[in-house]
Amino acid sequence: MGAIFRVNVIVSSNIIKTLKELKKHKFKILATSLETSNNIYDIDYHKKVLIIGNEANGISKEVLALADETAKIPMLRKNRKPKRLGRHQCYSV
Repeated sequence: MGAIFRVNVIVSSNIIKTLKELKKHKFKILATSLETSNNIYDIDYHKKVLIIGNEANGISKEVLALADETAKIPMLRKNRKPKRLGRHQCYSV
């Protein structure tokens, strides 16, 4: 609890412009996606910007095009098979 006070959060009205500016400053863009074998638990987060889309539509194609890498957020159920997490659950990870 309280992790939100230790994480830098950026709210932007123009995400494409903001991501391009961050890339100029050597930040890498990490987008969440179900279409990858990468796992968020295996990522080095140094100078990374994490983009999480909404549950219905995910991340736009324009934002995905700017991503340097993608990763999925797995969830293990009781029977140990992966399941997709909801957006709000992902924020807490």
